[in-house]
Amino acid sequence: MKKYISLLLVISLMLPLALTGCKKETINVNSMIKAYKEYDSTGERYDCYLPDYMDIPDFTTFKVPNIKYTVTNEMLDAQIKRAQAPLADDDSSKFGTPAAKWDIVEVYTTCWFEGKELKGYTFKNDSRALVLGVNELDVPEIDNQIIGMNLGETKKFDFTFPDPFYRDLSKSGKTATIEVTVDRLSHIKYDEPTDEFFSKHYGYNLEGYKIFIKGKLEEQYNEYIETYKSDLVWEYLEKNTVIKSYPEERDKFYSDLYDDYRKSAMEADMTLLEYVKKRENCNSIEEFNDFLNKYVDDYCKREMILYFVARAFNLKYTNEYYESELLEYVEEFEIKTLEEAESFIELQIGLEEYKERIQLNYVYEWIGNNAPVAEDVKTFVNDLNK
Repeated sequence: MKKYISLLLVISLMLPLALTGCKKETINVNSMIKAYKEYDSTGERYDCYLPDYMDIPDFTTFKVPNIKYTVTNEMLDAQIKRAQAPLADDDSSKFGTPAAKWDIVEVYTTCWFEGKELKGYTFKNDSRALVLGVNELDVPEIDNQIIGMNLGETKKFDFTFPDPFYRDLSKSGKTATIEVTVDRLSHIKYDEPTDEFFSKHYGYNLEGYKIFIKGKLEEQYNEYIETYKSDLVWEYLEKNTVIKSYPEERDKFYSDLYDDYRKSAMEADMTLLEYVKKRENCNSIEEFNDFLNKYVDDYCKREMILYFVARAFNLKYTNEYYESELLEYVEEFEIKTLEEAESFIELQIGLEEYKERIQLNYVYEWIGNNAPVAEDVKTFVNDLNK
């Protein structure tokens, strides 16, 4: 059996994952168990007959919505403002006035969701620059709350994620709290957009830039939609799968994670209780054990479901998918070749561990891309939530 990766990597690799497209395949639910038995799982994690450990629902008839995304002129106009803003002059006549739509604000924020700080919406060390009205955080309510704030002002407020929230299904319709401090405020003086400006700064004339940005927005939001469809099927699978018992990997995973916490506590010169109280808000070792048991159960359930689907439908990622995933992961490190990427990941994570992540990522996406699509079509514009 393969050794589990370290605690921090396990947490960072938890599903759902960011995904890209897979080829459609025909689903034959009657052949699932037969195909599973024919699959050679030797050397894989959970190298056992998973149907003995779990009852999985027939997810092949679960329908996902037929959603299309439309970029409107209103959104293109907002993106034109976003492109102009950092290169435009300040409007000195508005000095000292509150933030208004299309102004640039730099904000420090702390966001809490379900009792924990929420990444992606918390900027405590480095400020986040926003052009108000562009909806860069995909929650229009946040922009609307910042409009009217003054330089140096701090404001704490609740907001509700749109429902559905395509970027993260688990947050749809739920409430979070955010504290915002306006660190810098620039009132922008916008000129009429011209071909000369966009050619000089962006390499396109005005119409060409609109075509370019329209394509980028369609790509971005269509990826959100595809991930959303996988999230819907996954939610159904996870909710309706019954774990009868766990294979031996479950206890090994628990032991490895417990050891990781102990080592991390020692490195931080803390007792285990001090460490888990700070990191996981656990006030006793018993509470920590309960937390860790639930975490391990949930994580193993995810893996067992995905391995079952992979074996039932003989799913293997393609070479193209593998290369794309690796190069995307190392892009921020300016690594360009597959060989360099493999060497880097081997040192950082372990290549075999990362290949397993890619495989489960591929399966997760497959369940959404191969789900039946409802006949009705929903067309969304702008932030997909109007």
